[in-house]
Amino acid sequence: MVTLSTGREIEYDWTKIEQREFLSHFVKKSDDEETVYALLGKVVGMSVDELLSLNPIDYKHVEVGLIESYKEKTNFNDSKN
Repeated sequence: MVTLSTGREIEYDWTKIEQREFLSHFVKKSDDEETVYALLGKVVGMSVDELLSLNPIDYKHVEVGLIESYKEKTNFNDSKN
């Protein structure tokens, strides 16, 4: 979770995107910023316009938080499988 300067709390919900959407970001030959913003927006429950309206510091917190959230959710070191 990240708290923005406005006090709004941002949660990361990876169940809001499909694997094909996630992979689409990595298989394109060029970086399509709209795709990145759309994926990030889905995970955090914000529209592309809301993301781009954030101040640069809040946006960076959301962006870095996404990476940290992904690392946390995919840490299977404690798995008993």
